[in-house]
Amino acid sequence: DQAPQAPYPAPMLCVLRAFQALKTDDHSLGFRAAPLVLSGLSAGGNLATAALLAPLLPQHAPVELDDVPPLMPDGLLLLCPVLNLCRSPSPSRVLFASDVLLPHPLLKAFAHAYDQGKDHWVVRDPLLSPVFASDEVLAQLPPTTILSGGLDPLLDDSVDFNTRIRRMGVAGEIRIYRSLPH
Repeated sequence: DQAPQAPYPAPMLCVLRAFQALKTDDHSLGFRAAPLVLSGLSAGGNLATAALLAPLLPQHAPVELDDVPPLMPDGLLLLCPVLNLCRSPSPSRVLFASDVLLPHPLLKAFAHAYDQGKDHWVVRDPLLSPVFASDEVLAQLPPTTILSGGLDPLLDDSVDFNTRIRRMGVAGEIRIYRSLPH
């Protein structure tokens, strides 16, 4: 299901359940997922990151996450990720507001459909905007690679998030493809 039929936290919980099943071999797919890299494109990057952070943030997590152990994959790959759902402008959001694939009105509509227009930015909910997770929590992320377009309205999200996790000692890299949009 997709937003608005399945708004937050339903999609994040689906990703978390699927990841946990693969990580603990609690599935009947006929293979062992090892090594296991969790990946997400655009809003999927938000879901992947939030799913890993949720068990580490019981004060923010939905009640469905009681007793869910914090497991990490071998790596995290984020492609043009949405890491900050706040409606506030950033330089890249203003500069590339007319992005061909993700113009500002569409970005705003997607965010509203997912979070149902809640003012989560006031409380800085890290499960809606992973960029707001504490340093201690971000330090527990697996090696993380971020790929972003240089003309992406979400470029600042990726750069800011990458800077924070590198300061916390998380291995990985960011690659910015200068001439690509979202």
